[in-house]
Amino acid sequence: MKNWLPVLVLFAGLGNSISSAPQNIQQKDPFSRYLAGIKSNQPESALVRFADECGVNINTARPHFAQLPGNEWKEVKSLSRALEDQETDFYGTVAVWLQTNLVLVERWGMDLESGNEARKLFCLKDQRILLAEEIDWALVDKKGSNRSVWLGYEQRWKMKPDGKYTTVLTHYVNRIEQPVPTPGPDSDVPYASYISPDVYNWDDLKLPDEFLK
Repeated sequence: MKNWLPVLVLFAGLGNSISSAPQNIQQKDPFSRYLAGIKSNQPESALVRFADECGVNINTARPHFAQLPGNEWKEVKSLSRALEDQETDFYGTVAVWLQTNLVLVERWGMDLESGNEARKLFCLKDQRILLAEEIDWALVDKKGSNRSVWLGYEQRWKMKPDGKYTTVLTHYVNRIEQPVPTPGPDSDVPYASYISPDVYNWDDLKLPDEFLK
């Protein structure tokens, strides 16, 4: 799968970084946590922050929601029932908010065979990408125990006037998006498959143009 985090193993110390999270949150993978927030009408703090940076008010902007249970996007009224009709090993969702000439995109992808998950956020103005973020998560073994924990690698980018991306943040996170220490040089860690996005405008996102209406 292109742009997916490979499942690698053995990262020490992650258990302590999530020990303060409520037990019900610890039991959820990142996408299930996202769906729980949708059902309780509590958007993720990362989405709220990113929307503010983009200048989009997700409470008043026009929304579109779609699922990718196969090869084509299927528009739905809500993502609250996502995954209930899955038929493939790969599944995706997307939410698009429109506000004048601004567009905010949140896309999730799940490889159901490996268990890898990723969330991508894009901010566009006049159909050109200005900001982008991605977190790739994998379930990895915790060193010295029989437990597995979620480890994510987060990257954030900003488009420069010359049309090229500049990296503004990279760090490791747990499954509730709390930063965790960077592992030592002798540790096996997950890496994202690219160092900057390979998309620059709306057409590159390969989403239906109907979402812009």
